[in-house]
Amino acid sequence: GSEEGYELPTEPFGGAEQLDWAPDSRHIAYSCRKKVGKEYAFSTNSCIYVYDIVTGGTVAVTTEGGYDTDPVWSPDGKHLAWISMERDGYEADKQRLFIADIITLEPEEEGQNFGLEIGAKREVAASLDADVSGIFWTEGSGEIIVPAVVDAVQALFSVDLGKPEPELRRLTPEDWWFGFDVPFFHSQAEDG
Repeated sequence: GSEEGYELPTEPFGGAEQLDWAPDSRHIAYSCRKKVGKEYAFSTNSCIYVYDIVTGGTVAVTTEGGYDTDPVWSPDGKHLAWISMERDGYEADKQRLFIADIITLEPEEEGQNFGLEIGAKREVAASLDADVSGIFWTEGSGEIIVPAVVDAVQALFSVDLGKPEPELRRLTPEDWWFGFDVPFFHSQAEDG
C-alpha cells in the first residue's frame, strides 16, 4: 500500500513542543494534521497520536474537533496531557487543558509485544477563563503547572489531579508581572 507523508511539526507555528517521548522510551506522543490538499489547507483540526517504536503502530488519542497540540507525558507514563481547541476552523477558540489515561496492555503470550490503549479523556482546569500555553507535570504525576494570561498578566496555575474534581489554584500573586515565554522580564521595585 501507499503511505501518505504528513508534516511534524505542524506549520506555520509548530516546534519540538509538538512531540514528547514517553518515560518508557518506547512511545512518542505527537500532534499532526493528517489531511492533504484543500482539506489540509482549510482545516485547523490537528490530533494527538501515540507512535510505538517497537511495533510501528499508531494509536489516535484525539480524532475530532479543533487544534490539539503540545502533548506531554506524566512522569509515571499513566497520563498524557495536551492543549486543545474545541472547533475545527476556529483559531480563536480557548486553549483548554486535557488529559487522557494511558492503559498499558500486558502481552497475552510470552514474547508478544505489549501495547497501550487510550482510556478516559477529560478537560481539566475548565474553570480557568484563559488560554493555557504550556504544560509541566510535577514529579509525582499528581499535579500539572500551566501558565495562562489573566487580566493582561501572565500567571502560573496548578491543577491538582489527586482530588475527585481537579482543583485549580493560582500560584503567582495577581500583581506579579512576568513573561514565562520570553527571555526577559520587567520588574518594578517597591519604591517605583
